[in-house]
Order: sequence, then structure tokens, then C-alpha cells
Amino acid sequence: DSRVAEYEVPRPPLLLSTAGIYSDFTLQKDDDNRWLVAKRTPTQVWPMAMQFFEDSGFQIASQNQVNGEFITAWQPRNDLSAALGQGSEDSEDENTNSDIRIRVRVEPGVQKDTTEVFVATALRDKDSGDEDREWLTDTGVETSLLDGMMTSMASNDQEVQQVSLLAERDFDAPSRARLSDDTSGNP
Repeated sequence: DSRVAEYEVPRPPLLLSTAGIYSDFTLQKDDDNRWLVAKRTPTQVWPMAMQFFEDSGFQIASQNQVNGEFITAWQPRNDLSAALGQGSEDSEDENTNSDIRIRVRVEPGVQKDTTEVFVATALRDKDSGDEDREWLTDTGVETSLLDGMMTSMASNDQEVQQVSLLAERDFDAPSRARLSDDTSGNP
């Protein structure tokens, strides 16, 4: 006699939590994989992610908002050292004189009303052409970018909230509006 019972798999809890302005943005880690979780919808996170990469000097080569993915152009790694974090120009690193390309995926999160952002990099020798490269997710560059993106999103989110609070005040606006008809009967 075999019995079948229904079981609902619970959603996993957030692995890391932060306090203060970062409470809506967390970095998650599972083995060598890292990603950013935002307590926002993908449509709210998408422009924030794009803005972070553009502000950091990356040129967006392609974007597909429907699939939630954008890819940067190949750029010299040395030109992006500030965005890539400390140690990206280490003289012992054989990739110092290479080009880099970043792929960013913005996906609905596992938990309700969250978004997960994944970053992968591809490296190539200068002058080697534009052929596809393997996407890497554990070079350390991803961690730097995710950390910078989390900081940027959290601080920009605070600015937006402050502006929104100001916008909610009814300075010189009347508390009610009245719609009336003109002499021709038009509203």
C-alpha cells in the first residue's frame, strides 16, 4: 500500500542579512556562486543595475529586458580598474592586459517580491577577436561588482525615498481638485 502525501516545499530563507540602508539589498553566497537579492521587483531593479554599470564606465553592448539580461562591450580591463575593485591590476595577474566583458542577469527572486541579480565575466587577450568566451562567475571581479552594485542601489534607493517623501507633501497644492464643465459641456 503506497500512500502519496502532498508536501509544499518552503521557500528558502535569506542566507545573509544586513542592517541599516542595506536591509533591502543583500549579497548571497552558495559555494563559489554569489548574487545580489533586492526586495524590489525586476522592473525596479533593472534600471538601477544598468545605471550602476554605465556610471562605472561600462558600455552596454546589448540588452534584453524581456529576458532580464544585458551584456557590456569588450573593454580594456585596465580602463575599468576602479569599478572592478582592488587587486584588478595586480602585476602578477596574467589577465591584467586583457579585455573584459560582463553579463548581468536580473531575475525574479525565489522569495516573493524579490529580485536576484547575477554577474558573470568573460576575459580575452587583446586583439584576439570578438568570439564567444566562457562566462566565469568566480574570478573575484563579480564579488567586487556585486558589492559595488549593492552599495549603489542602497544609496540611490535612499535618495529616491527622500525625494518621494518630499513629493508627497502638499506644499502649495490644494487638497482637492474639482472638475467642471465649460460652456460647451466639455470637462
